[in-house]
Amino acid sequence: MHRIYSAVVILIITAATIVFGFVINTSASKSVTDKVGSAESYALIGDVDGAKKEIKSALDEWQGKMEIMLIFISHGRLDRIEESLNNANTYIEFGEINAFTAECRKAEILLEHFHAAEYPTVNNIL
Repeated sequence: MHRIYSAVVILIITAATIVFGFVINTSASKSVTDKVGSAESYALIGDVDGAKKEIKSALDEWQGKMEIMLIFISHGRLDRIEESLNNANTYIEFGEINAFTAECRKAEILLEHFHAAEYPTVNNIL
């Protein structure tokens, strides 16, 4: 009987860990995607200060959540997104609006793919 209880406890802990990872990963990717989109919009209307603020906020949030996300996701996927956010931050600091908007779009695509890959669909499992 103790084995059954132990198995149930392990099952509950495993399920809780999976749900926690899913919530953290999807909420972080959605929030950062929104901030990157805002930064891109600010840059397109010429508000460089607003773009700097939003991309810096997105980068800070991503780096803050990365420690937790590394428990569930490989370094490579997270590092590519961080690299893209860093590149966008560098471009806006030097006033390169076209390169900044292109890098924002790249970051958005990476984040959208990351977000979609978290859902347990047939394509993601196989």
